[in-house]
Amino acid sequence: LMNKIMDNKGFILEIIKLIIFPRVDEFKIERSDKFGGDILVKDYDELEDLYKKGKIHPADLKFTVALYLEDIIDPIRKNFEKKGRVRRLYERITKFRK
Repeated sequence: LMNKIMDNKGFILEIIKLIIFPRVDEFKIERSDKFGGDILVKDYDELEDLYKKGKIHPADLKFTVALYLEDIIDPIRKNFEKKGRVRRLYERITKFRK
């Protein structure tokens, strides 16, 4: 695992495989027409194959992963922000980040 953390490409692929694909039916990478347009992938193996062939740029993949993770985390964040006891815990935790 540590090697994959050090190798961002492998780490990003692991996030997609283990966190994102179990939650979605398809993975959409939005790109400008200038760079070939959007890519819609139905499963992890297809994504990995396209990536290894160089048909998906690492920056596009990282940006897309950030969007998907934001969608996954957002309901959790909202829950922390609005519930009483959880809200107080959230406030205590966020004080340490400042």
